[in-house]
Parts: sequence; C-alpha cells; structure tokens
Amino acid sequence: MIQKTLLSHLYNEEYLLPWWLEHHKNMFDHGVLIDYNSTDRSIEIIRSICPTWDIVTTKNQFFGAKVIDDEVSDVENNYAGWKICLNTTEFLIGNLDTLSQESNSGVIIPCYSMVDNNPEDKPSYSLPLINQKYFGIKPDPQIRRPRYMHNKHYYMYPLGRHIDQSPTTDELAILWYGWAPFNEDIIKRKLQIQTRMPASDKSNGLGTQHLVDRNKLQAQYLNYLSRATDLREELKKI
Repeated sequence: MIQKTLLSHLYNEEYLLPWWLEHHKNMFDHGVLIDYNSTDRSIEIIRSICPTWDIVTTKNQFFGAKVIDDEVSDVENNYAGWKICLNTTEFLIGNLDTLSQESNSGVIIPCYSMVDNNPEDKPSYSLPLINQKYFGIKPDPQIRRPRYMHNKHYYMYPLGRHIDQSPTTDELAILWYGWAPFNEDIIKRKLQIQTRMPASDKSNGLGTQHLVDRNKLQAQYLNYLSRATDLREELKKI
C-alpha cells in the first residue's frame, strides 16, 4: 500500500483541532502540521491525539498567500506517497483505498460547504463533528473550489491550493466547516486571520475573504444558511 500523508498549516486552532485530528488520524498513515507560532493549546492537542505526527515550525512570519502554498509544496516533498493539505476546517470523507497505485497521479476532490442550521446546539467533543453538524450546500465552485490530492514527487499549487479543473471524483469529498459550528469560537477564528496577513497581500487584493468584521460575517452566514439543506442522505453515497 502507498503511504498516505495529511498536511495542514495552523495558527491557534484549538477549537476545531480535536474533531479534525480524531476524524483523520486513522485515515492517514502520517500527518504533518505546519505551525505558525500558535499561542493557544494547539500543539498540546496535537501531541495528545496524534503523538507520532510531525510538527514543523513555519519559516514564514505571516500568512502570505503565495508563501504558504510554497511552504506546503516544500514540506510535503519530504514525504512519499499520496499527500493532501487541508485546513483545520476541512474534513475529508470517503475510502482512500480507492486511490490509484500508479505514481504521478492526482485526484480532484469536491468541497461541500457546511452551514450551522442550529447555532444554539453546541457540538460535543465526544462525538464526530460530521455527525452533529450536517447541514450545508452541495459542491459549488463559486463558494468553495475543489482540493487536490496527489502522489507526485513535487507539485506547485495554484494560489490558494484550490483547483479549477474537472471532473472531480465521486469517491471522496471534503466537508468545509467554514460556517459550522457558527459560534463565538468560529467567529474569533475567522477574525484572527486578517491579523496574520502581510500588508502586501492586502494591498494586492489577496485573501480578501478574510478582511471582514462581525457584521459582514453574520450577513454571509445568513446568506449561506438560506441555501443549506440536510446533507445526511447525500453524504451516505460517498
């Protein structure tokens, strides 16, 4: 079997990390977390749930759109086999045993956008997040473009690591918890990103989705909620 490695870059992700790590730890042979100098309990949580996974301190000072992607490419080049880099909001589902055994292969994975239909219902760490928050929007590239998983020797990602090509696979999917749970923890997470962006990205129009305030976040959430449906039956097919 070809090794499967999960990568992520993070800064102060202690809220979502317990669900994210528990969800993925048995899907992958190994994990690599690129830490952007977290000041919360993120590192402690990683070492508790996935003690054998690698923690790499970033070489970058800020969340620069291009330098993040380049660093992911450089780090994952140290690991053989299948690789994917996910944000802490992204939960991969499906059977990874369906991946090709051939080298230099890749698969484009669609993203469902998860939206909290009941923010008052606080999810528990004792249960998988995907079993508690399952409302969302079917894959729509206008909301969330697909991700790419590959076993290539070196892959230079397009900006943002999202893929515009098609077709996407129907054997894997990513549940993007960008709007679920929708509570103070998630709002703080969304607002903190802009504080780590370099001024050059802001002036060049990069990462504009992070340049928001609470009022804009609330308006975006309500817009997505109006389009969200119960996805449980849909996700059973994957």
